[in-house]
Amino acid sequence: MSDEAKKRRRARVVVWAAVALLVLYPVSVGPVKLIGWHLDGDHRGAWTRFFEEAYRPVANAGHRTGLSWLVNLYVDTWLSLAPTHFD
Repeated sequence: MSDEAKKRRRARVVVWAAVALLVLYPVSVGPVKLIGWHLDGDHRGAWTRFFEEAYRPVANAGHRTGLSWLVNLYVDTWLSLAPTHFD
């Protein structure tokens, strides 16, 4: 494989990784919130702070574009998967 072919391949990998990150980051907000929902009280506070900081850009983008209702609907849909009681 020539150096030029390696550079092209490396560039494609970087582009695909960036696209995956841009897609997966906002889509992960629901599952991450659901994970935090399952934590007990001692850990839930720290998780909530982490969640608020890690996903602040998603919330800000929702507010700026007027799509915060869609972000909230998406998160609420994931939270509806949480059990209402723990055994």
